[in-house]
Amino acid sequence: MNPQLIKRMAKEAGMVEGPYANGSTERIWQENREFPDALEMFASLVAQECIDTIIAEINDQVRQGSIIIENSPGLYEAISAIKTNFSVDI
Repeated sequence: MNPQLIKRMAKEAGMVEGPYANGSTERIWQENREFPDALEMFASLVAQECIDTIIAEINDQVRQGSIIIENSPGLYEAISAIKTNFSVDI
């Protein structure tokens, strides 16, 4: 897990880092009144990151000339499923 990436996406979604609970050092992220859909936006950003990672891997394999044609449909089906499950429009 990349904590900096998670933190960037949470902030980009409009979430705010709240106070520590019960004196613990655990991070608490919460929605912001100004961004009532922050949690949904965060989920969309995570889904988009997954899609971008798959596409980057496909492109990397194409550049190297090592993509296995049989894998391509499955990878694109995974992208489509992520888009559908998380309502991501790109």
